[in-house]
Amino acid sequence: MRIERVIEENVRCDMTVDYYVPVTVEFPGNEDRYGMTELLYYRYLGKDSSFIEIAVNSKTMKITRAVIVSINGDVERLGHDFSWQQSPGVFVGNPEISLESFSDSDTFTETKEKEMKFKYFGRKLLVLLGGTVHEKVVMGSLSLLLDERKEVNGFLFEGFSENEWEVLKESCQIT
Repeated sequence: MRIERVIEENVRCDMTVDYYVPVTVEFPGNEDRYGMTELLYYRYLGKDSSFIEIAVNSKTMKITRAVIVSINGDVERLGHDFSWQQSPGVFVGNPEISLESFSDSDTFTETKEKEMKFKYFGRKLLVLLGGTVHEKVVMGSLSLLLDERKEVNGFLFEGFSENEWEVLKESCQIT
């Protein structure tokens, strides 16, 4: 999934944590009010069948929902704070997604040869898809981690309450 550009604006998000579907982040301002716009689905499927789905509004090219559907592997503790707060590559806003992956279908599945790596620190969940990270696009509780070509190479989920983090730890067997 590649980012075309980032529009500097406040992005409202609603995060839900559930035992069966670990994390859902919805962006109600990016949805079609009238339900007339088709949703496109970009799916990441890991070697161990871990599964992340991103829903994109086909008209505005903006993310309407990001879901960690399943984590099938270890979630490792990260020894240091994996942040880019001092980096010039941090953007806050609403990214527009390139639609070129959807030329043949409304669903695109990217199968990762390597395993998805799930890591945590504090009450933050980091998903690494491989490659390097040069920029971070912050959309409230979700950050997209981008490489030099603006391809998504990972996700950072944060802003969990203590109760939500306990549910997430239990559902994903985080120790």
